[in-house]
Amino acid sequence: MIAWCSLAMAQPVTDGAVPTLNAQRFRPTLDGRSTLWTDDARPSRGQTVQLRSLLHYADEPLAYTAIDGSRTRLVRSVLQADVMGSLHSKRARIGVALPVYLWSRSDVADGQAGLGDVALDGRVALLTGPASWGLALQGRLTLPTSTVDTALGTPRTGWEAAAVVDRPFGRWLWAANVGVKGAPNVELENVALNDFVVVRTALAYAFSERAGAALELAGDLPLRELASTSTPIEWLLSGYLPATDVLDVRAGFGTAITGGIGAPDWRAVLGLGLRTGRRPRARKEAPSPVEPKAELGRDTIDLRDRVYFDTDRATIQPRSYALLDEVAELLVDHPELTLIRIEGHTDERGDAAYNLDLSTRRAAAVRKYLIDRGVAPNRLQAVGLGEGLPLDTRSTREAWERNRRVDFYVIERAYH
Repeated sequence: MIAWCSLAMAQPVTDGAVPTLNAQRFRPTLDGRSTLWTDDARPSRGQTVQLRSLLHYADEPLAYTAIDGSRTRLVRSVLQADVMGSLHSKRARIGVALPVYLWSRSDVADGQAGLGDVALDGRVALLTGPASWGLALQGRLTLPTSTVDTALGTPRTGWEAAAVVDRPFGRWLWAANVGVKGAPNVELENVALNDFVVVRTALAYAFSERAGAALELAGDLPLRELASTSTPIEWLLSGYLPATDVLDVRAGFGTAITGGIGAPDWRAVLGLGLRTGRRPRARKEAPSPVEPKAELGRDTIDLRDRVYFDTDRATIQPRSYALLDEVAELLVDHPELTLIRIEGHTDERGDAAYNLDLSTRRAAAVRKYLIDRGVAPNRLQAVGLGEGLPLDTRSTREAWERNRRVDFYVIERAYH
């Protein structure tokens, strides 16, 4: 009879035997904006290539204590590097994760280094645009490429299929991943391991467009039986900061909540993220095949179309989404514009107080839309001016249509 500390095994581990499982359960996100472990559902704007490299250490993720009190640490500690790359289109993303064990220690096979199980990853966004909720489907295929002799790889192909949900709340972002992870069957001494329900969730806060912090929880719940020895749950606190215009620094620390398989005493993560390959802009001397709907003026953002709302409401109509997407992209591409005032205007019809309130709510709706598309909240100021500043003072249908508008003004710039 063997009593497990971090693992309850049914496969013999005596005489130096190593169970055929991967005790490294940390699976970094390829492109999470604010997180290290949990994926978010937000698609990238246009075609981009993202590269990330993470260095992480896990302390004693796999050990057991025999009934006679002797203790065997099948994975005592592991230092791992993950090199990840992903290609993004408007709604889809494909990527690859290459894990490399730089160093691992074990009571049965010390000093192991080599390649881990390579993973192929794909995601398709289902719910995007102005909706507060984001929804995507994601899949991952893990190949049996590990070259180490410790319990840090599996002999067969594994897979994961999950739903990805997120929702922004101003500077806050909540995200969750729920799915099923398929793995080869492993019969350990008093528990059988096979497929797991995977749950990851995160709450992130953005200090700016490129700096923030997140608290994450991640757990694997076995489909066959629920036991503390086979149900690893961890927490991870992380943060990220810009290093250069295209390079971010990320770091995190966490510990096990339950002593399940693969949940280490503690885990530390340090990494770099590089984003390249934004949609190329046409050279100034070459005419653009599609005329932009939003352009940066001297002190304004000039629109070639109106922002349309439902009658007497602050609900943005779908025909204005593309226009506001261009405004959001312009602001993201010009971080030196540190404060933009969004002015809402109405026509002269109706009560003045009602029109002032309506214009205020419409300006706020535009501000929220831009925040949902990645613009930092502290860069946007929404103001309603009602009917007080008409472009056309006539009382005609054409004048009323001109006067119902949203204007954008550059209030502050950062000069370098």
